[in-house]
Amino acid sequence: AAGINASRRFFFSQDQQGYYLTLEGHTPTKFRLADPPDVITFVGAVEDWYVENRSPEDHIFHLHQTHFVVMEINGVKIPSEKMEFLDGVYLPPWNGTGAYPSAKFRMGFNLVTAGLFVYHCHVLAHEDRGMMAKILVLQIPAPVTLPTLVPIGPSGSNSPCQRVPEGNFVQEPPQILSSGGLLDIRLLYRSGIGPDGNPQHCYIMQDGTQAPTLRVWPGDRMRIAFTNQLVVPDGEAASAYISNLHCHGMFISPSPGQDFAVTVIAPGETYVYDIQIPYDHPSGLYWYHPHSHGTVNSAMLAGASGLLVVEGIDKERPDLANFSVRTIAIRDQELPPNTNFSQPGVPKYDASVNWVPVLYPSYNPAYLVMEPGAIEFWRVINAGADANYDLQILYDGVPQPIDVIAIDGVAMGAVPASEPRPTSYYLCGGRRVEILVHGPGAGVKDARLVTLVTDNGPAGGGVQPARPLMRIVPIAGWGLPSWRMPLAPVPTPAPVGRPPPRTARLLAAGINASRRFFFSQDQQGYYLTLEGHTPTKFRLADPPDVITFVGAVEDWYVENRSPEDHIFHLHQTH
Repeated sequence: AAGINASRRFFFSQDQQGYYLTLEGHTPTKFRLADPPDVITFVGAVEDWYVENRSPEDHIFHLHQTHFVVMEINGVKIPSEKMEFLDGVYLPPWNGTGAYPSAKFRMGFNLVTAGLFVYHCHVLAHEDRGMMAKILVLQIPAPVTLPTLVPIGPSGSNSPCQRVPEGNFVQEPPQILSSGGLLDIRLLYRSGIGPDGNPQHCYIMQDGTQAPTLRVWPGDRMRIAFTNQLVVPDGEAASAYISNLHCHGMFISPSPGQDFAVTVIAPGETYVYDIQIPYDHPSGLYWYHPHSHGTVNSAMLAGASGLLVVEGIDKERPDLANFSVRTIAIRDQELPPNTNFSQPGVPKYDASVNWVPVLYPSYNPAYLVMEPGAIEFWRVINAGADANYDLQILYDGVPQPIDVIAIDGVAMGAVPASEPRPTSYYLCGGRRVEILVHGPGAGVKDARLVTLVTDNGPAGGGVQPARPLMRIVPIAGWGLPSWRMPLAPVPTPAPVGRPPPRTARLLAAGINASRRFFFSQDQQGYYLTLEGHTPTKFRLADPPDVITFVGAVEDWYVENRSPEDHIFHLHQTH
């Protein structure tokens, strides 16, 4: 007689590599203890589960901690007087034709079941070969109501790019690690139209994985086969659909074949980047995105970006050893085409957190669950096109200190304990900040990551409203993020107050040149000009404005003479 909070579908399958018990919509994967739970529900929930056997062996579905009422077998309803209250149900093998053997059952989760446990095939040889998965039952502190976890997946019938609904859990991007000094990957660049009518662009792998985080070490090579699969509509110029890939912030060569940001890759073409990372490359958070002049803004507003981590920051900051690591990517995106921007308080752009949109006017935030009081290492990036965010972490309305570890991929010296920490951090476009976050205790009722009011200038959209980005919920038993810093053999304190070596060397160097630049704009365009030159829009055929030499040390002075905010960014170095 209970109301149903969720219906889920599962299936048994197997191949030569193993045995699988899979939630519909997920990829069959053998059980690994470090993986997050496939099912997240809450105390008091009542759910209907439907299980099929798609394999040529029989299986027994077994759920720990509770029983369930079997309601159907092979699609045939069982009379209520014959329904059984069981903790396991037998499914015979599939014979290769016709309908899969199946069962439907209903279960409830009470206070006793709160926590993390498993469901699996109780043919134990099958369980040992991977046929098991985890479920987390949350005892949710009032007044928080957590959403149903929705896997990242296709966002609309016309888009290969992957998104999730608003109000969903923050999920870690998939990880691709280098091996033997090489990261070798193929990325396809595609686009589509999302449910809100706006374009969506994405880098995806051949299996559909979107925007994987690339994890490399100093001295590695990255070989990235990039294929532009944008489709040129009839009657439109192919030049509007060119693309490429730029590794933002990295100390790598601008030569063709490496990080040559003006490479033009036309629709249908494949280009292989072969990038050598220096052995002394700073360890930290970087990212990749298109840099095709004239189309990059629209592409990035449509979501075309991914993260890149150079490992080894724990060598520079040994005090980070064994902390759990999260990557938090904040992106801007267009509001729906029918938005009335004349209304007061309408932002220029919506935001998303790891693809979870935070949409005007409801601003329903993304959700992140932490162990109460846990300390985690967060790598946070503004991976968008135009918007800036003034980030603040609030616990029951109280701003929390922010312990900054690295900025733009370069580790800082530890701040002395006696020195106050900032309580907000201005995350301009492209900026990365890596921080230690002391999670909320179990007694905190409202913990959230917000952006404060920002001002883009009168010509840039003006004042942008404060809004929540992410709700942080402290719940015991959730478990830790699957990615962790390596264990240090001996706990080592961080060096205090030591500037990064590159900074120290530059500050002590003699100066070879001083130059002055300025931002300006008019009705014809936007300009970045070397003092003494005439403001002119960038053209690929023009000669360079600055010519210098290897070994030079220069001071540059930049002014903003326009009514919009601007972010000066230099490729190939810091």
